[in-house]
Amino acid sequence: MTVTFDVPAESPAGEYVVFEVLSVDGIPVVPHADPDDAAQTVEVVTPSLTTAIANPVDGSQALPPEGGAMIDTVCYSDLYARRDARGELQVVAGDGSVSPPASPPIPRPSPRWRRPDAFNVTFDVPASGGVRYVVGCW
Repeated sequence: MTVTFDVPAESPAGEYVVFEVLSVDGIPVVPHADPDDAAQTVEVVTPSLTTAIANPVDGSQALPPEGGAMIDTVCYSDLYARRDARGELQVVAGDGSVSPPASPPIPRPSPRWRRPDAFNVTFDVPASGGVRYVVGCW
């Protein structure tokens, strides 16, 4: 017999143990309620994701007016993605609003495992003295 259940997305991180009771005609016959049973334990994890962008020449977050490459390092753990990660370079206006992408989306393979890992996304920033950009990854 297979029993399927869903863990709600808002469940707090931690270990949960599944208990069952086999009933016949509504009468409990055999319970299984061992809190130490590893085979009945489900772990709910909280994923983490951090990013940091830097000029590969000097490690700063600045470029000369002629533009150049910036590298965004994306670090993650306990992350299960169902599609490819993407990144975009967007212009930030003086009022703080963000414009449509200044670069095409850059697809990255989606992380599908729990181990901590990282990948780099390189953005080619066009010549544009005085323009402020923000990188969006999802």
